[in-house]
Amino acid sequence: MKLTTLTTAAVLFALPTAVLAQSMPTWQINPDASTLTFDFTQQGGRNTGTFGAFTGEITFDPNDLDASVVRVVVDTMSAITGNADRDGQLVGGAWFNVEAFPEAVFESTGFSYERGNAYVALGQLSIKGIARDVEMPFTLEINGNDAFAEGSMLLNRTDFEVGVGNWAGPSPIGHSVAVNFKIEASRTN
Repeated sequence: MKLTTLTTAAVLFALPTAVLAQSMPTWQINPDASTLTFDFTQQGGRNTGTFGAFTGEITFDPNDLDASVVRVVVDTMSAITGNADRDGQLVGGAWFNVEAFPEAVFESTGFSYERGNAYVALGQLSIKGIARDVEMPFTLEINGNDAFAEGSMLLNRTDFEVGVGNWAGPSPIGHSVAVNFKIEASRTN
């Protein structure tokens, strides 16, 4: 009798945890409707580049920020700026060194709520094997099973040894780079 009571109690206490774990929303990025861009200056002029290939693992619930996790992997070979000479140099050792470091990775370590639909993702960004703590402000709209996130953060490219040697600058290419994203995702559970 005691064993049955203990077993029933254990099942009842474990049930809410199992139900909560199953209800945490996971999201799949729609690559055709999502963009990841970067803005930089070259010889004083503003330029924009795009990463054409990136993936993400997103488990996010605005009502449970402590359990939310985001991991985005960017294919650094997919960087294009619309200038063939510049794009050819981007993949080389002085810039992204894609042969040795084919991916840049953002992994969240936490989230904070700001106001309205505004949040900040705290995390680590790794580029060329160098990891730095970053804060990424973003807005989020969830409509049923569809989510739309948009954000931007400012980086110093030299913190990640992107643009070394003759390119260390800040001339002709500025140190500040704005990384911008628009993500459309669908709930998978």
